Amino acid sequence: MEPKCFVDQTYKRNPKSDVYSYGVILWEISSGRKPFQRFKSREAIAIQIFSGNREKPVEGTPSEYIELYTQCWDGVPDKRPEMKTALSIINQLEQKYSNKNISRSLKGLLDIAIFDNHINYHDYNEFSDITKIDEDEFGSVYKSVWNKNDGLTIVLKCLKVKEDYLNEWIVQNFANKLHILQNNCVQENIIKFYGVTKDPDGYYNTIFQYAEEGDLHSYLEFNFSNLQWNDKLHMAQQIAEGLKFLHKNNIAHCDLNSNSIVVHKGKVIVAGFGISEQMNEVSLSRSIARKLQAYIEPQCFKEPSYKRDLRSDVYSFGVILWEISSGRPPFNGLEGFSITIHIFKGNRETPIVDTPPKYVEIYTQCWDEDPVKRPTMPAVLDILNGLII
Repeated sequence: MEPKCFVDQTYKRNPKSDVYSYGVILWEISSGRKPFQRFKSREAIAIQIFSGNREKPVEGTPSEYIELYTQCWDGVPDKRPEMKTALSIINQLEQKYSNKNISRSLKGLLDIAIFDNHINYHDYNEFSDITKIDEDEFGSVYKSVWNKNDGLTIVLKCLKVKEDYLNEWIVQNFANKLHILQNNCVQENIIKFYGVTKDPDGYYNTIFQYAEEGDLHSYLEFNFSNLQWNDKLHMAQQIAEGLKFLHKNNIAHCDLNSNSIVVHKGKVIVAGFGISEQMNEVSLSRSIARKLQAYIEPQCFKEPSYKRDLRSDVYSFGVILWEISSGRPPFNGLEGFSITIHIFKGNRETPIVDTPPKYVEIYTQCWDEDPVKRPTMPAVLDILNGLII
């Protein structure tokens, strides 16, 4: 897509737009790979194009060929050549290309990691009334009744992830996280994890606590008008308590948003622990697909190799603090790439009238552009505790 599409939503594409796309395809033919493949999200690619960046020529490409696609993907439509000119140049060039796909199997890694971390295993026959409540390319989520646990209502998250996405570090990190969650008997603001089971298709399913009042986004939507500021501060405090526990155990959530926080019997709980969340590029692309890019720190869109960490959670928490103060999702009036570019340019949401100044100061520090300048969760929690009446 040509740059104008990202900055002007009313822009109408035309024949010159096709010439731009053709230039990108010429580069793809020369390289054998998709353009900007090192960037794992569409949003990051949009920012690269918006900033005037293009893919670099592949070694051995004819200079005339490079010159042609460079002209085709020029940011100014009028500088792009006509197709008849492009065809004339292409007819003078001929070159052969090949590429080899190498894949490796990682079957059994999850079994080993679950066994080594002593994750509790339960027979699938213990569950009944299994109803699908969500689904994406990485698996399905089901609501179910656990017959052998006094008919407790739980959630089953199927770990149906393509092997291409997995490696030993991801699987082991996931199992380590489950081990810590399984042994959590203290922190009530973290979703309860009961163990794993295997469904009839042979896929592992993680067993989590079911939240009766749904996710934070829905809770705010239906209850915001009845919330006083002290209620909002208590909600923020509970999320901070959960994150403090995770960070104390050196666990970065890396997919924190108002959909991955749930409410159960009035208690706010940090949830959203799945194997796909361990994969930086996968959780990033999934957040974008679900229009949750407002919770993602700018570094993810600037640098494809950037690895999210504890400070990334602090950024997301800052956005959630603003959402709690407003009762609506961040940048609700923007769509698609506009949100990403808005954040990339350093823009943030504006404070809501009557928000306590100290509260504004907290979330402003949390979503600072520079990760080093963001506060730690214990420091944030101390301030929140001081604001609660």
